[in-house]
Amino acid sequence: MLDFIYCFDSNYLRQAMTSIYSLLDNVSEPINIHIITNIDKEKIQIPEQILFHQSLNESSVHQINLSNLELYNLKSAHVTEATFYRLFLEDHINLNGYATYLDCDILCLRDPVKLIKQIYNKLEKNNLPVSFNTEIKRGQGYDYFEKLDLKGSRYFNAGVMVFNLTSWKKFKVKSSAIDLISILKDKALFWDQDILNVIFDEKFYELPVELNSRSRFDEKYDKNIIFHHFSGKYKPWTVRGISQKNSSLFHKMYQKIYGQKYLISVSNNKNALKQIIEEISTSKLKLNKKGLEILFYAFMGILRNIKKNG
Repeated sequence: MLDFIYCFDSNYLRQAMTSIYSLLDNVSEPINIHIITNIDKEKIQIPEQILFHQSLNESSVHQINLSNLELYNLKSAHVTEATFYRLFLEDHINLNGYATYLDCDILCLRDPVKLIKQIYNKLEKNNLPVSFNTEIKRGQGYDYFEKLDLKGSRYFNAGVMVFNLTSWKKFKVKSSAIDLISILKDKALFWDQDILNVIFDEKFYELPVELNSRSRFDEKYDKNIIFHHFSGKYKPWTVRGISQKNSSLFHKMYQKIYGQKYLISVSNNKNALKQIIEEISTSKLKLNKKGLEILFYAFMGILRNIKKNG
C-alpha cells in the first residue's frame, strides 16, 4: 500500500486538502496519507469528503514546531515556513519503506500507483535513496551550481519526492539540514529545495516528468501527465494565476470539497488590486459571468486578508 506525505501550515490548509482529494479521486487502490503541520491535530479541519473517501486507508496528523530555528528567505515570499517541514519528517513519520512526498500545489490528474511502484523498484535496483525530476542542467546559464557548490550536473525540482525512509535516515537529512540552514541562508534561493539538492547532489534517480509536470503549455500538450505542479509564485488560487493551465481543474476539485466555486487567497491587498487591474486591462480576465464570479471571490479574499490582519 502506498504512503503519501504532505507538509503545510494554516496558510495552505485548503490548498492541501484539494490536492489530497484529487489524489484520492484518482488512485486505483487505497492509500495512506500522512500530514505534518503546525496546526493542532485536534483542531485541524479535514473535510468529510477526504476522511470517508473510499480510497483512504489510513490518515495521520503530526504536529511540528520550528520556532527555535532561524529560517531564511520567507519574508514577502510565496511560501511559508512549512516548506522546511519535510526536512524533519524522520521525527514524525514512523515508516521503514517507501513513500511519496507531494507539495500542496500538486494536482493529481491520473492514477499514479503503477508508475510510483515502478520508481520504488528502480530505487532499489540502483541502490539510490530518492527520486526527483531535474529542473536545470549545468551549462544552461544558471548559477545555482556555483552558489550551492554542487558537484553534479543536475539541479532538481523537489515538489514531488519518491524516497526510501530508511535511506533518508541514513543520509542524516535532519542534522545536515540544520547545518545547511545557517550555511546557505545568504546563498539559497529556493528554501528546502536548495538544501535537498546539496544533500542528494547526483545521488537521485530521475523522476519521470509525468510525476512532476511544470508545463505551462496548452492542456492538450500532455495527455499522460499524472501530477501537475503549479510551481512558481502564481498559483491557481491567486489573481494572476487563476487563468493558467489546469487552474479550472483545481477549482473544480476545490468546489467538490468546500462548495465554493473559486478559492482566491490574498496576502497583499495592494498587489491583488494591481493584479486585478492588469488582468482586466490585458483581457486575461474578461468581464463575463465567469470573470465577474472570479472578481467576487478575489474581493472576498481581500476582505478576509483585511480581517485577518486587523
